[in-house]
This record gives sequence, C-alpha cells and structure tokens, in this order.
Amino acid sequence: MQHYLKMVASASVGLLLVACGTTNTSAPQANKPSSTQQAAVLTQPSTQARLAINKAISVALNGTKVSVAKNAFVNSSQLTLQRNTQDPRGMKGLNGRLLGAPVLHHFSMVKQNGSCYLIDKRTSKRHLLSGVNCKSV
Repeated sequence: MQHYLKMVASASVGLLLVACGTTNTSAPQANKPSSTQQAAVLTQPSTQARLAINKAISVALNGTKVSVAKNAFVNSSQLTLQRNTQDPRGMKGLNGRLLGAPVLHHFSMVKQNGSCYLIDKRTSKRHLLSGVNCKSV
C-alpha cells in the first residue's frame, strides 16, 4: 500500500511540474488594448451621455437597470459599480440579512478611431457609446 501511495504522489508531482512548464507566455493577452485604443473621459457630460452610459452598462449587466452619477467618467476613465443594497428589513423573508456576496462590476471608457466605447472588464466586451464625446487621457 505504501508503495502505491508513493507512486501516486510522485506521479502527481510530475504532472504538476509538466503543467507548470507548459505555460505559454508568448500568447496575446485578451485584455490588452490595441495600439490605437486609449483611456478616455467625457468632454461634455450631459443627460444624453449619461443615458448612453446607463444603457451600455445595463446591456453589459443583462438588463439590470443602472443609474450612474453625473460625474461618472468625467475625471477618470474607470468606474466601479456595486448593486444598490436596499434595506433588507423591508424585503419579505430576508429577516434583516442580505444574501450573497457583494459583486463589483468594473468598466472603463476608451476612445478608438474617434468613437467612445465602454468596456466591461469582466468580459472584455466593448459597447459603442453613440452620441457621446470623449477625449483621450
């Protein structure tokens, strides 16, 4: 039995070493921006721009309604969202507790070829922000 355990242990270590040694470091990174894509901020924060950003984020979050702050993407190309934590005492059956771990959603604004895009960092999907003016930072 001991001989069998030693064989399994040595085989496991050997597989681990093989797996570690086959990492491909030359593969292109999926999240690496293209050379013409640059971080961006809004040049004209407006109701129209906020509606376009809300719509793009809602699409990225599978239809969840969102409302970003008026200064979103004004001073920074990054935005982090967390679900609105309503008072659970008003929600039937929760007994004062919120179930589930909080989830943060990270988005960035970029400019490429004269257009503004919102990128969901979790999925790397790009969403065109029609009618939104932004500048590279």
